[in-house]
Amino acid sequence: MVELIQPSESITPQFFAGVPGITGDESDNTLPLGIYDFSNMCIEAVYVIDFLKRGFHFVGHHDLFLCGHTITEAMALGYDFFPLIVCPKDLPLLINMHSAILQRLQSLDHPEAVNYFSFFIRIRNGTKFLMAYQKIKPVFINDQLRYGICIMASSVMQRSGHLCAYYFDNSAYDEYMPCKGKWVRHKIKPLSDREKDVLQLAKQGLLLKEIADQLSISSHSVRNVLASLYLKFSLNGMMQAVIFASNHRLMFTAKKCSSFQEMGMPPAYKRTRTLISEEMLQRIQNRRDAGESINSIAKHERITEGAIRYALKKEKF
Repeated sequence: MVELIQPSESITPQFFAGVPGITGDESDNTLPLGIYDFSNMCIEAVYVIDFLKRGFHFVGHHDLFLCGHTITEAMALGYDFFPLIVCPKDLPLLINMHSAILQRLQSLDHPEAVNYFSFFIRIRNGTKFLMAYQKIKPVFINDQLRYGICIMASSVMQRSGHLCAYYFDNSAYDEYMPCKGKWVRHKIKPLSDREKDVLQLAKQGLLLKEIADQLSISSHSVRNVLASLYLKFSLNGMMQAVIFASNHRLMFTAKKCSSFQEMGMPPAYKRTRTLISEEMLQRIQNRRDAGESINSIAKHERITEGAIRYALKKEKF
């Protein structure tokens, strides 16, 4: 067992820097009890963040995340467990991305529309570091952010970062630009039937000539399909293309859903727009005239930035 090092000072506040306190009922513990069985079934590492308590709600038995430590140690340390397992050069990036995720959810009018966030981070593997692909699924209870269900898997990607937000309709995703502190919208480019065929066979472990034989086309045609994919998504090889298409849910596409119910989500997830009274709107306008930022006003009024922007935009018309 790896020796447990108690940090001299907690880094947890850094993960929530600039983010309003997460509110809710601590006694409300309605996360599905099947998470334990789910984690044992998964080949990926699974853990659950409790945003209200600023710690872990659950940690599965998987050494990719535990890195030689025990579940008890991880649960006891909470966010202070990350310095023990994350590459020191990537720790500031992880803190920045975590805060960016919370700020993004605070700013959206419909945060429940976010399916998950993803990013890459280097995790300790003995004396070396292994690139890991991380997905965080936000869970809302009583209209409040409460949990983050996290899945971690090893990855062939070479650079840390690339924080993205994916939505249930899968038509576009938002990428976080750390240098600017902004999110940029990207339309998801669908794959052609031929591209899907090639990647599905590549995922099964078939080599280039075997893929050509299966599809009754030439090896040259397969190379052209792959070259087009590499150019389209800025990739460097077949394995990266397979992982990219899998992570973006491009390899197997389902029929588009037009409602939360069609997505299989309970009605409780359907969020109604925050109503702003005339009195509140007047206060907001007075604060804006005084030079106060929308972020500061949202914290004071305890509403989302998106609700304020929508109300101000509507008022102009």
